Amino acid sequence: MNPGEARHSWYLLVSDGPGPGCLQEAEPGVRRRDGVSALECLAHQSFELVVWDLAVPGLPEPSFRRRLCDEGRVGNWLMLGVEGIEPLPGQDAFGSPGEVFELPGQEQSLGARVARGRKNWEEGETGRSLRARLDTLEECRVLSQCLEAGKVYPVALDLVLEVTGRQTGIAIFRRPQVPGSYSSVVRGLAEESSERLQQMLLDGKRPDLDAYRQTEIVDRGDLVAAFHATDCHDGPLLVVPLRGREGECGLLCVPVEDRSMGEDELGCIELVADRASTALNIAENYELAKERAFIDDVTQVYNARYLLSAVDSEIRRAARYDTDLSLLFLDLDRFKRVNDRNGHLVGTEALRRLVGVLKENVREVDTLARYGGDEFTILLGGSSHRDALQIAERIRSGVEGHVFEIGPGDRLELTLSIGVASFPEHGASRELLLEASDKAMYRAKSLGRNRVCSAGDLEG
Repeated sequence: MNPGEARHSWYLLVSDGPGPGCLQEAEPGVRRRDGVSALECLAHQSFELVVWDLAVPGLPEPSFRRRLCDEGRVGNWLMLGVEGIEPLPGQDAFGSPGEVFELPGQEQSLGARVARGRKNWEEGETGRSLRARLDTLEECRVLSQCLEAGKVYPVALDLVLEVTGRQTGIAIFRRPQVPGSYSSVVRGLAEESSERLQQMLLDGKRPDLDAYRQTEIVDRGDLVAAFHATDCHDGPLLVVPLRGREGECGLLCVPVEDRSMGEDELGCIELVADRASTALNIAENYELAKERAFIDDVTQVYNARYLLSAVDSEIRRAARYDTDLSLLFLDLDRFKRVNDRNGHLVGTEALRRLVGVLKENVREVDTLARYGGDEFTILLGGSSHRDALQIAERIRSGVEGHVFEIGPGDRLELTLSIGVASFPEHGASRELLLEASDKAMYRAKSLGRNRVCSAGDLEG
């Protein structure tokens, strides 16, 4: 599957007249009336048969003709219009590149040879089609390595561009984990044009990704309008939809010259789409399994394993962009008494109800995790130490004032001790930040419980 490979056609007829009668109804073929345009054709396409009327000047030299045959660019040459020249003894003019065939009086013989050549070409086309699909399948193996859905779309776009021999395209996709979030990847456009196109598609009226159910070439709609409005393309678009089973959805858009597309080329594109959709399914399953590995079975919030990874990631982000980052360490006061008096089933239900209260007091972008037992952490990206102390006090007050109904007529009143630490003043690493917030939480307990303490109070 080589984007630079010449498109293969049945024949090229070079004649300023009608040419031999046996080719008049032969399709598909290419006809040229002058040598210059014929040579241009030979530079960009390959042919099973080149029929050159010697009345048309510009016939390539024998060495050039043979080189094209050796490279597989031309299967056979037939030069017509010279009387008295016969094929060499023992040779078939049709199968002998570079030989001259005598046209006058040989129309019937020529027709038979052309018919045989057409049959050979059709059989060859079947083989080429099969090879192209096998090559496409081989290239698609790279999709199986994409365990993240966001990586499937750009790889699939590159494969479609390779199949079609084009350089320009865009992948537009939405991520189900973040409702309303659209992303894109552009290939082959200058930076300024790429920015204009993405701005129109992602920040303006977003295209309806669900409107396209099959691979097709379209010449109207929001996608085409966006390309036209940004001067990125003034013709139709090849649109290839990709879908997973769990909500992943995207479109590959490739500018094309017209609405025509060969059956074999379309078949290879649909192979890419099929393998890419399978890769999306695998990536979705992988993401689901990964999420389950990071979710606490009891409370359905993140577990300590996820928290450790998230703290590392947020510390890197805060250091790179010089943003605030704080961590709350929460522990229920005297929760062992709840379990001892009411049993572990009641204690488990109390933890679930507590999570509901905690979620009401944090943002969606914050990370709530069960650290273990009755200990929880909340990672506050973008929150200063002062803001984190205020959030911690709001949480403490909210839990203190909440009555936890754990069964018919059974109610609990719970309180929290909370330690607050911020990056980098109380810890420049994951370990130091967790240690500082944990120590602050224990200080809160030592001071009487049901209170918030800052890691800054530990200094000195």
